[in-house]
Amino acid sequence: MRAGTRIALCVWLTALGGCETKGDPATADPPPRAAEMGGPAHEARAIECIEAKDWECAASNLRAASEQASQPPTATRDRLATALAAEARAREKAISLARPGRDRLIAAQDADAMWTLWSEVTGKPLPASARRVRTIVSREAAAAARRAGRDDAPPPGPIAPARQCCVHCTSGCPCGDSCISCSQRCRKAPGCAC
Repeated sequence: MRAGTRIALCVWLTALGGCETKGDPATADPPPRAAEMGGPAHEARAIECIEAKDWECAASNLRAASEQASQPPTATRDRLATALAAEARAREKAISLARPGRDRLIAAQDADAMWTLWSEVTGKPLPASARRVRTIVSREAAAAARRAGRDDAPPPGPIAPARQCCVHCTSGCPCGDSCISCSQRCRKAPGCAC
């Protein structure tokens, strides 16, 4: 059969329900794209991402699989939820080992992100340990803001101008404009002795 006749026949058969071609790439149907592949392809990609511990990738592919499939991939969702909970608990342990300050804040933010993703995947509210992690995040963030404020703030009170010394006390303590024994109490106003 000639190629032109085969194409015409294929067009006619496509209108009726499909055309199967073998061996001729010009008339073969193109391979389906990932978006057209539906839930199973996204579920398979989610499983690959779980094995690679790429949690965001796994969650997004699982969402896409759930949207496109008539049966939600519950086994994959349960596997991801279990992995996320284990990862969140491991990151919670890192909080207790981290130094107070920036290190503890970063560890707490990591654990909070894992629990938030777990909640999105499972559709369940955050567990008590995740709420404790959020408390640590807010406490450490507030402490970091206070520390940053202290570093940027000018020193308290006015800065006294440097004074000129008229007498340097080497074997006593300054008192007014002279030196006295350190065992005595000074009753003069501050002067130029230093």
